[in-house]
Amino acid sequence: MELATLHAEWRDYLPGDFQPPAADDKLELDSDAWRERLEPAAFDVLRKEATERAGTSPLNDEKRRGVFVCAGCDLPLFTSA
Repeated sequence: MELATLHAEWRDYLPGDFQPPAADDKLELDSDAWRERLEPAAFDVLRKEATERAGTSPLNDEKRRGVFVCAGCDLPLFTSA
């Protein structure tokens, strides 16, 4: 697949029931709610400014085409080809 095609059709890789939030929607959670929502390592990276240990991500060897989404809010971040 051409990169230009992936950029044009990235929405096709989202789950069928994906509903993006409205522009004025805010995700405001307290620390306890974030801890419930996220895995411990993701909480540290996203909420405590930690750094993921090199080579530890299960996505390091990911080869599938698709859309990477935020672990905190599920919004699309970027595509992979």
